[in-house]
Amino acid sequence: MASASLFNISSALSSSSSSSTTPFVRLDDRRGLPSFSTCRRKAGPVAAMKLINLKEKKVEAASLEPLPSLEPYNKHSKLCNFGLNLGKFSDVFSLVWDIEGDVRKKIHRKDFGIAFQPTLRTKEERTAAISHVVKTLHFNGHLPKPHGELYAVSTHFHGETIFSLDRSYAPYFGIQGYAVHVNGYVERKGEKKVWVGKRSMSKSTYPGFFDQLVAGGLPEGLTCKENVIKECREEAGISRAIAERAMPVSVLSYEQIEGCKFERYVLFCYDLHLPRNFTPQCTDGEVESFHLLSIPCIKNILETSTQFKPSCAIVTIDFLIRHGMIKPEQKGYVTLLKSLRGGNCL
Repeated sequence: MASASLFNISSALSSSSSSSTTPFVRLDDRRGLPSFSTCRRKAGPVAAMKLINLKEKKVEAASLEPLPSLEPYNKHSKLCNFGLNLGKFSDVFSLVWDIEGDVRKKIHRKDFGIAFQPTLRTKEERTAAISHVVKTLHFNGHLPKPHGELYAVSTHFHGETIFSLDRSYAPYFGIQGYAVHVNGYVERKGEKKVWVGKRSMSKSTYPGFFDQLVAGGLPEGLTCKENVIKECREEAGISRAIAERAMPVSVLSYEQIEGCKFERYVLFCYDLHLPRNFTPQCTDGEVESFHLLSIPCIKNILETSTQFKPSCAIVTIDFLIRHGMIKPEQKGYVTLLKSLRGGNCL
């Protein structure tokens, strides 16, 4: 419908004195915009003007009605602006634009990072400062509860520790984490079977999903081997004598973005050949039950469902590849191998 000008209104009103057709303003049902129409009335310009004034008053009254709050929408945008929350802690962080190594140039404002203030010179000072930040953000509902286990944060695996941070918060800062995963298996009558754990339903992430026999993040102050022995005892009741047999076999990596979390992990994989009569025990409440599964059963789960926690699924796939259960002749073999190391192994 064509729009009308003020000239058209005045012309229509003047011409209506000699006509029985009176133009009047109505609200377009589709867009809420004023449009013009005609109706058959025995009326002149005065009646038409009253009709126009009436419509204008209705529009004005409608515009005064309070609009609904946009707070439900704001909560979504807040999740995408986690870095802006950090900007409030100016005594701890500074927003640095266009970071390239140690070169800091304010060129492209769309590319920014978070840096510690240079006044925080030691590992202890930085750890204390960021601990205060995450406690405050948790108190205000921006972060989950802490795990109670510290990560040593560095630029690479063998690098010097820059600061320490509770492992629950590493993904919120895009910090690369490290973990150990142990494939526990037995051989009976020439057939391999693998012990898998079913995660407790009380777990905050992936409750009820399948996991490795033993797995855990690498905390500050422990080597991979020491952590394997620790996790074997805590999660499955495996003695030190048996746990020490675990052999390092591969390193995997992955990256994934979920909400305002950027998870970056390097996984150190171990194989543990267990005695045939061995049965793991649920000891720390993180595992609901253990199951001894045949290779065909595991392959069926991987092929038809997502019952494995994602990171544990790629460790299980790596186990199947190394033990010849997935073969190079199968279509997509090389692509699958590449995908198991989709993140940076630093």
